[in-house]
Amino acid sequence: MFWRKNPPKQFVRTKIELESALQVQLFKALKAFMPELSLQTIARLIVLAYWAAGFAEPSQNDGCFVIVYSTRRLTVRCVYDKLRYENLQRT
Repeated sequence: MFWRKNPPKQFVRTKIELESALQVQLFKALKAFMPELSLQTIARLIVLAYWAAGFAEPSQNDGCFVIVYSTRRLTVRCVYDKLRYENLQRT
């Protein structure tokens, strides 16, 4: 099963690690229910989920999203790169 091959990290030390862990868990859930989706589409859905949940808001300047209570930007490319870094593109 997919969940056993990619167990979650036990401890999260920083907010960035927490965001990465959330993105990976969202990837796992989306891939489990819709295995035919590409990594790029899943990255888009994760950004949409952040916006829908209120974790990110549209930026006034450049049309990107900004993490709430932070200055970090959230883009589809950033999420895509994180998922590729976690070696989840082939699962």
